[in-house]
Amino acid sequence: MKKRKALLLAGVLTGVITASAVLSGCGAAGEELSSAEASAGEESDVSATDNENSEAAASASGESAEDSGGQDSDSGEGNSDESADAAFLRLTADLDTSGLPHYEKDAWGDFPSIDGSTATLPLSYALFRLCTGATEAEAKANIYHTTTNNCYYSLVGDGSENKLDLAYEPSQDVLDYLNSQEDQTFTMTPIGRDALVFMENRSNPVNNLSEEQIVDIYSGKIRNWSRVGGNDAEIRAFQREQGSGSQAMMDKLVMKGETMAAAPSYEQISGMGELLEAVSNYDNSGNAIGYSVYFYTSRMNNLANLKLISVDGVYPDNDTIQDGSYPYVNDFYATISDSCVGTDARKIYDWLLTEDGQELLQLLGYVPVKKTNLTTDEEVPSDVKTIEDGPGSLSLGEDNVLILDRSSLFGDENSIMVTDSDFQEIRRIPDVTLAGTDGSAAIKLADSKEPCILYDTSAKARGLMDLESGEWILDPEYDDIIRRSSI
Repeated sequence: MKKRKALLLAGVLTGVITASAVLSGCGAAGEELSSAEASAGEESDVSATDNENSEAAASASGESAEDSGGQDSDSGEGNSDESADAAFLRLTADLDTSGLPHYEKDAWGDFPSIDGSTATLPLSYALFRLCTGATEAEAKANIYHTTTNNCYYSLVGDGSENKLDLAYEPSQDVLDYLNSQEDQTFTMTPIGRDALVFMENRSNPVNNLSEEQIVDIYSGKIRNWSRVGGNDAEIRAFQREQGSGSQAMMDKLVMKGETMAAAPSYEQISGMGELLEAVSNYDNSGNAIGYSVYFYTSRMNNLANLKLISVDGVYPDNDTIQDGSYPYVNDFYATISDSCVGTDARKIYDWLLTEDGQELLQLLGYVPVKKTNLTTDEEVPSDVKTIEDGPGSLSLGEDNVLILDRSSLFGDENSIMVTDSDFQEIRRIPDVTLAGTDGSAAIKLADSKEPCILYDTSAKARGLMDLESGEWILDPEYDDIIRRSSI
């Protein structure tokens, strides 16, 4: 078998940025660069070694990629960020939790049954942690939500005396079912405010739609983006299934009795995450649109290709949702059976309506239904935060671009997208990936003027590519290309 060479490379400006860091707008380009990756400003120098010597060449370059990231995330100069658990404890330390029930670890099984919508999971996790002292991982192992409509059904019948729902408004048939119970009544109280938001692929030039245009799109009257100021392309309007919380909001707030056009099965999505992925991934042609709730879209997903759009010129954010200037605002609720007198579920329900309960919602990134005295803008870290308030962009630095590996991010094709700081696609390069070039990064910061190491999926080898032309500078015939800061 023919042995390929391993290439020893110095002075190429590149770097790895994690998907969540990029999309949350992390500072200047290069904040996340690994010291073993590259050194800017040094002259390029390339030499070749046989494959047997590639390990020695890597050793000569200094630290490995795995070893160069600094110290542990909880300590040391390499990363001063505190852990998510430490941040939660610090930011909630001033809350008065005396009205909540408290449990030792061996009594965690006595914690009330809390169910709800997908978007209220962070709230349920936080309540469990405040009552038990659990870590985030332990809370996730003990709390499960069955989604909006299903959680309301669980309030009926045996065991409901210690159950609490934290959920968005259910569909009318579920409300009718709850109201039909002859021996049981329920109290549903608003605790927070959210909104139905519409999202597109970032490559779509349309940034605003009117309420009338949205209705016309989803009723089938408008079928081409050119009718609303976009490209001459068919609109693929993804929908949620009937019975979901998002669909209930769509029917109530947007369609208001207007019949939605029937969607093909592949355009009717059962989960919020699946819908966001479908809109983000669809052909990357920018002709898909979908909807979900603001909190889930802005705080609980990590999709690079999504952008939120304004409605009647108002962009959805915490302020426009709080003051109601964004048109599709709706409350979400704490719901409890009236038989829950004196139970721990009732104590949690009552606490959520206090000043401290409302401050917890604000700290988690929700919009509380009542204005609080909390003035800090700092929030408890979420798993991922990917869409900031406003369309936004990144400051990448002169000549820098982002490379998005579609295979790693979406699993749909072997290709890379080269984008600018607004995530607008500059170039698509097929049949290449970042695989194995920088710790199998999904997103990479690169200098468009410098050669970039890429993996050719047909040749099954690595080469150097000119990102501006999309042409190989060195053909892909190397097993390894190893970067050094100096030679």
